[in-house]
This record gives sequence, C-alpha cells and structure tokens, in this order.
Amino acid sequence: MRFALRYMPLAIVAAFTVIEVGCVTRKIRTDKPQTDHGKTITNGNNEVGPVGTPGGGNGVVGTPGGGNGVVGMPGTGGNGIVGTPGKDAAQARARAALEEAEKAKASAEQAQKKLNEAKALAARAEAAAAEARRRADEDANKVREALDAVAKARTAANDAKNEAARIQASLPQLKEQEAQSAAAAEAAAAEARRLSISAEQCGKAAALASQAVSQAEKEVADAQNILAAAKETLAKARTGTTTGDAVKMAEKDVAMAQARVDAAIAAAAKAREASELAQKNLADAKAHAAQAEIAAAKAANRAAEIAKKVRESSAALDKLLKTAEAEAAKAASIEAKLPQLKNLAAQSSAAAEKAAFEARKLSADVERCKKEAEQAFQASAEAAKRAAEVQKAAGEAAERAAQAPIGASPEKSVVSKESTAQTVVVQPVVVQPVVIQQAPLQPLPEPPPPAPPGNPSVNAVMSTRAGSEFVIMDPAFATILTVANTRTSKTKDGYLRVEVTVQNLSQGTVRAMRIFNWYDADGVERVDTSHAAWEPATILAGDAMNFSAIAPRKDCTAWKLRFRAIVP
Repeated sequence: MRFALRYMPLAIVAAFTVIEVGCVTRKIRTDKPQTDHGKTITNGNNEVGPVGTPGGGNGVVGTPGGGNGVVGMPGTGGNGIVGTPGKDAAQARARAALEEAEKAKASAEQAQKKLNEAKALAARAEAAAAEARRRADEDANKVREALDAVAKARTAANDAKNEAARIQASLPQLKEQEAQSAAAAEAAAAEARRLSISAEQCGKAAALASQAVSQAEKEVADAQNILAAAKETLAKARTGTTTGDAVKMAEKDVAMAQARVDAAIAAAAKAREASELAQKNLADAKAHAAQAEIAAAKAANRAAEIAKKVRESSAALDKLLKTAEAEAAKAASIEAKLPQLKNLAAQSSAAAEKAAFEARKLSADVERCKKEAEQAFQASAEAAKRAAEVQKAAGEAAERAAQAPIGASPEKSVVSKESTAQTVVVQPVVVQPVVIQQAPLQPLPEPPPPAPPGNPSVNAVMSTRAGSEFVIMDPAFATILTVANTRTSKTKDGYLRVEVTVQNLSQGTVRAMRIFNWYDADGVERVDTSHAAWEPATILAGDAMNFSAIAPRKDCTAWKLRFRAIVP
C-alpha cells in the first residue's frame, strides 16, 4: 500500500502528460485502460513507457506480460528503463532451488538414517564377535584344561608306577632284613634266657657257699668249745690227784681239739673264699643276663621296625598300583573326549574369525556410510546455500521493481478503477529462506577387536610361497603384501625361532597390525604373554621387512604370523 501512495502523484501526472521517449510520442488515455494480455510482443521498441520491466508491453509501465495497453504484462524483450526478472522465471527458479534443497535435505537425512543403521549393525556385529571370541576362548581353555589334566594324570600314573617299582625292588631286601632281624632277636632272647639261668645257678651256688661258710664258722666255734673243755680237763688233771695216764689222755684230747679247731678254721676260710667266688660269679651272671636282655630287646625292636617297613611298603605298593591304574584310566577317559573338544574349539575359533571379519566389514560399511552422509550433508548445505542465493536474487528483483517510479511487482499489478489516473499497487514477493538442519554425525564406534588366533577365516588370503602357509593375510593385502622368505631354527635353550620376510609390492606405504601365534604338537595355542597384543607394522613402498619371534614355550612346534588392516 505504501508503494501505491508513494507513486500515486506520478501516476496522476502521467495521466495528463505527453511522455516522450526517444523519438516517439503518445498521449496516454485516462478513461479506460487498454490492456491486451493475449499478445506477446518481443523486442518491442515503439511507444515504450518510462519504466519497463522485463517484457514487451508498450505502455506507461511495462510489467511482466505482453499486452498492448497502458499496462504491459509479462513478456520478453521489453525495452524499459529498469529491467527486473520475470515473475514466473524467478518463482520457478526459487521453487526449483527449494525443491533441490528439500531433496538434498531428504538425501542427507536418508544418509544419516543409513549411517545410524550401519552403526547399529556394526555394534551388534562387534558384540557378536566379542561373544564368539569369548566362547572360542572358553572352548580353547577347555581343550587346554583337558590336555593339562591328561598330562597331570599321565605324570601321576608314571610317578605311581615308578614309586611302585622302586618299592617292589626294595621289598626282597626288606623281607630279608626282617628275617635276619627276627633271627637275631630270637638269638638275643635265647642268650638272655641262658644268662638268666646261669645267673640263677650262680645265685644258688652263692647261697650254698654262704651256707657252707656259716657251717664252717659253726664248726670252728664247736671245735673251739671242745678245745676249751679239753684244756680245762687237762688243767684239772694236772692239778688234781689223777694219774699220769689221765693227764696224758687230757693232753691228747687237747691236741685233738686243737687240730679240730685248726681244721674248722681252715674249712671256714675255704668256705668264705668259695662264697666270695660264688657271689662274684652271681654278679657277673646278673650283669651278663641284663646285657643279654637289653640286646634281645633291641633286636626285637629292630625286627619289629623292619617288619613294619615291610608291611607299610606292601600297603604303599598296592595303593600306588591302584593309583597308577586309576590315573591311567582318567587320562584315557579325557583323551577320548579330546577330539570332540578340539572340534568344538576349532568351530568356535572359526566362528570367532568369521564374526570378527563381519565386524570389520560392517565397520568399513560404517565408514563408507559416514563419508556418504558427510557428502550428503555437504550437498544439502550447498543446495540450501544456492536456494538462499536464488531467493535473495528474487527478493532483490522484487525490491527493484517495487522501487521503480511507476512499476508493478512481478507478483501482481492492480489498476485502480476508482481513479481516472492509473495507480499501480505493488505487492512484493516475500521469499522465506530454506533452512536445512543437518543432523549431527554420530561418532563411529571403536574398531572391532583384533582377529583372534586360531584357524584363518574363509575370506583370508594366504600367500603360496614356500613356508607362507603359516602367514595369514587380511584380504585387503591380497595383492599388496607377499611372503618373500621364511626361516625357522632352534635357540640354544631349545625354543623355536621364526623369521619371516614380507615384501610390499605396492607404490605406497602399508600400515598394518601383526601378531605371532604359537601352537603345541596337539594344536593348542600357547599364548605369549609378553606379546599377546597386536603390534603395528609399517612397510614402505617396495621394501621388504623382517619379522622375527621366539616361541614362549619349548613345546611349541607350530606358528602363524597374522596381518590385518587397520580399521580407523
């Protein structure tokens, strides 16, 4: 409305004025506007109004049109003072830009949706790979535990057999010692009994000798009494009135009594000596008997100890033989289950390899979807930018049309019938900018865990050079890396040493992750705790790099060197 009020005086003046443009003059009629919308005049150059917008109208104001009247509607080629874009073309371009921006926005949203779905699939695949790896580890642990149990059972059985053999070999000697000790104990006991009897006899002899001494002493006393009586008789005979014969008889009795006393004293002395000898023999016999009893007791104890050893050895032998038999049966039972356990471990390891490969592949899909989403959002932003530029250009064109001395907007021209003058009401095009909101890119999940050891994935590529059947390559390196040489040897301590030469055939640097896996004669993996994680490897273009390692255990007889691509 403000545009109509602004340009109304010019319209009134123009109604009564002859306007001259170039060399053509025409008086504009005010009674009835003449408008012919049915014709389009191109490149019109006669009787052009003072202000011409794009179009070929011949009138005071050339607005989009091709009519021949006071007001010219859109056309092409109009020669006016001011040229602004045609309504339909500007709106068409704006609509096209908006549609393009909306399509780009929809594509970006679709790419974001696809990225989110890929992330969800990758996360599920990663979880499945972790679960498969856990199960594979459990199955491998079961195999290792079974093998350890078999080894322990075998060791226990062998130890029991060896100990039983040792005891069995020592049993004859122990039994011989038992017999000898029993005989020695019996002999010692017999000697002790003999000496005890001898001591008893010596005791009796000593008692008799003591009695003999007592009897001899009594005889001495009796002889002395008789001697004293004889002497008294002799004394009486000498002092009395007895005859000489009586004295002689008394003297003879005294002599006989004295002889008896002397004999009794001598017998008593001999009895004492015999008694002393008997006592000494008794003491010696008792001492010998005591010593014999001690020796017999010792011999008996020794015999008892040896007999106990024989019993214990026999019992231990029986127990060891039973233990050896039981451990051998246990080892056989576990060995019977080993093939099934190994098969399960191999299947779970292969499943873990496959799950890890799927996780890596889905992670790569996530990366690809991320790039596509970034490209889609970039295209959406560029489309929004182009739409904003087109809208801005359309708005600027509408503004220029609205600011013309007498003009009509590309959107609409209205001729007032209530006035004799031609009043143009300009309604400018209002263009709303297109806003495309880009969803934030979600961070990618962490790369999947490294490929577990074990049987290679069915999608893995192995080189065919000598010794390279032990080198497992990621499919990404199928035509890039090749095994140039492999060498195996033994250290002084008996450990397996491996050296692998890998050649980079490409013209670029290869960055990968690598790890050595070790296996024993039964195919069970033996983890190198000092190098249990994947390690980076960088091989320059055209170069060859040596990779070497030493087995963690002496029983390791096989190996594998794995390479996998680095997943960002």
